[in-house]
Amino acid sequence: MKTLSHLSFSGLVAPALLFVAFSFSSLPASAASAPDSSDYVLDAVSVVSFYRPDLKTGNLLTRDRLVEMNKGQEPSFILNSMPSVFAYSDTGNEYGYSYFRLRGMDQTRVNMTLDGMPLNEGEDMGVYFSNYPDMLASMHSVQVENGAGITNNGVAAYAGSINFESVDLLRDTVSRAYAGYGSFNTFKTSVEYNTGRLGKFAGHFKATQQQSDGFRDHAYNNSQSAFIKLGYFFSPDHTLDILSFVGQSRNGQGWIGSSAQELEMNPAANGCSEAETDRFIQNITKLQYRCVFGGGALVLTASAYYNFLKGHYYFDVDNYMVKVADPLWSPTGEVDCYNLRHNMYGGNVAVRAHLGGFRLTGGINASFFDRNHVGTSNLTESLLWDNTGRKNDVNVFARGEYSFRGFTAGADVQYRHADFAYEGDVPFVSRNWDFFNWSAKLRWSPDTRHSVYFSATQTHREPTRSDMFGGEENLTAVVTDQAESVLDFELGYNIDLKWISGNLNLYYMDFRDELILNGAM
Repeated sequence: MKTLSHLSFSGLVAPALLFVAFSFSSLPASAASAPDSSDYVLDAVSVVSFYRPDLKTGNLLTRDRLVEMNKGQEPSFILNSMPSVFAYSDTGNEYGYSYFRLRGMDQTRVNMTLDGMPLNEGEDMGVYFSNYPDMLASMHSVQVENGAGITNNGVAAYAGSINFESVDLLRDTVSRAYAGYGSFNTFKTSVEYNTGRLGKFAGHFKATQQQSDGFRDHAYNNSQSAFIKLGYFFSPDHTLDILSFVGQSRNGQGWIGSSAQELEMNPAANGCSEAETDRFIQNITKLQYRCVFGGGALVLTASAYYNFLKGHYYFDVDNYMVKVADPLWSPTGEVDCYNLRHNMYGGNVAVRAHLGGFRLTGGINASFFDRNHVGTSNLTESLLWDNTGRKNDVNVFARGEYSFRGFTAGADVQYRHADFAYEGDVPFVSRNWDFFNWSAKLRWSPDTRHSVYFSATQTHREPTRSDMFGGEENLTAVVTDQAESVLDFELGYNIDLKWISGNLNLYYMDFRDELILNGAM
């Protein structure tokens, strides 16, 4: 269902204009006038090159494509345009809670990063795009890698990986303003301003307000966001930038399904009750320094980041019991409030070197996560639970590639340590997992238009908190602490001609000890 239509304001006229966009360019000084001795043009080094191997072709959405597709909908429905990705939502349209699957696997098995910073939260490895309204308006590119990977920061790239690359301050210099209205009372306004280079500074500023009633009854979304990225260029080879994104979201929940009988009477029937709402605010902040030596022969980046979330959601006990668990349940009027607050902080360092036909990359990432869970009941106004989970993650990787006469061979190794501790009213012995992951790859490119590649990768994944606790908010018993593993073989062919471009990919993934969503192995 198409919620918003949009039209770039460029002299076109539509009979019914539902969405207008105004754009104006803010050019770097070097493009507006002849450079003098103090002018210089910087070619930004993409963070993607540090964390994504080049031998296995990924699917890339560029800035132009993102601007064309983005109407404020959740990223799941942009990713849905890429191979092997399937998206769906609770609300019945593209605003509010949405999810995606990659090769049939849920997104807790997909590693997601923003400029190399982990986005997956530590305990249950999820990324809730509802907390990042209009995030894609501030992205330079989105790259999706299908299949197992190992050189990613954060959680395991079990099904694949997605890297969001933020705006390029020196290239993405067009400023825009949007206003739109569409079906299901969907409304969006957004202002984006890019300064281009101003001496040694450059900046990106964006603010968004959007809302939608949703297709399903009382499955609304009302959200706001602000995104700021600032850069300071000490010289053409040394830069410092800071990124900060804050989002607030209010939602009417819609995660419970409706019966066929209910849908026959009302296609927009919502299995959740009107009492089941939520409100969350989330902020991510990242500071990164980059330096280039020897004309690009050696590149180093170092960054520190912080991810904060606070919010709550309501759970209608009677509604759930009658519709899902026990139709004979006697109503009690109980509505529980689930409060969540988390902190994740960490840092990473990555180095890339070119030595003739060799390219060597290595790095380390460490993150520390804690989440407090508090449950209260409206009936007794008492505390149901108060516990905290703590997750630490350390990842060290090295990658080597060698190119010769159209052939490129590469190998990756990774050591990853993860540990989880729990503080609550039930004793818990902390769990530790240590993984050694590897990958070997080969590509043959007889010319610039054709290439064939093969890779073999093995990676491991520790269970989430929900896996270990059997889905319970408060620990009653540890269901499992078994790690999963996958051995992934990929064979592919790429073609890039004037009239066609494409990729044929065959894969075989061999899973061991995999947990499925009902808790079985």
